[in-house]
Amino acid sequence: MVRSFVWLLAVAIGLLVPASARADSLFDLLKASNKVLACSTQVLKDDSVLTIGMPKKHGDFLVVNGPLEHQAFPTFVVYPNPRWPLKLTAAKFRKMSSLTMKVRDVTGIYRIVERAFVLTGAYQIVVGSGFDTPNPVVDGWCEVNYERTEPFRDREGPDLQPNQQDLAWNKMKCSPSVLTEKSVLKIELPFPHGGYLSVFFRGSFEYLVYPHAAPGWALYDSGDYERMRSISLRVVDVKLRTQQGFKRIFVKPGQYLISVGDTFESDGPLYHGWCRVTYRPQGRS
Repeated sequence: MVRSFVWLLAVAIGLLVPASARADSLFDLLKASNKVLACSTQVLKDDSVLTIGMPKKHGDFLVVNGPLEHQAFPTFVVYPNPRWPLKLTAAKFRKMSSLTMKVRDVTGIYRIVERAFVLTGAYQIVVGSGFDTPNPVVDGWCEVNYERTEPFRDREGPDLQPNQQDLAWNKMKCSPSVLTEKSVLKIELPFPHGGYLSVFFRGSFEYLVYPHAAPGWALYDSGDYERMRSISLRVVDVKLRTQQGFKRIFVKPGQYLISVGDTFESDGPLYHGWCRVTYRPQGRS
């Protein structure tokens, strides 16, 4: 379990920092570490209060790793210089000897900001420093069990509650906000923007536009797309090409996150804008 966790941690770090900064020694560090964090309660539910007791001196990373059986990636609750605003800054975290949070309010970065505790299972909590360098240090870790008690919401997954910092730069708009099969989705893109257009829904990213796609495999040629300031698509025409044929993106009811940016499939994804839409098939309330 520990080896799998640290492999996932290394992959997640690869998504957040340059490849040259990834550390292959994380497994050895965590395996050798006998520094145990005082985490209580050991069995968590959505309304539980999690308290983490930390050593007097510790680093500026706090990572929560999800259940391995679900292939969940680590969520960075505290991360120096994050691309997305976090609730707790690294500078403040370094000065804390303990941290208390309600489980449902623990959020952090994977690709974007999302809840750390989502699926029932065992979670590892790691505190350390230098996870974005070749020489990471693990200051301590513990394991807790989480039991989900709240029903899944349409907005499950990336939690991008707009705040003033978000609104200052995010210029992307989608309309209408509620879609049906008969709707025409209009996306006002930030400009300039990258060559990627993705849709996230309940744990899965689908890339609708991406560079170097074979003809017919993306909604638009990436070069043409980068020159666009807006796009309009019938909801039933938003499809992804697969080896088995085309599949519609908007099928299940719920809230979808649409993102535009660059290098989404690399070690350093860049987000230039995002918006949310709710798909509500006709005949369902």
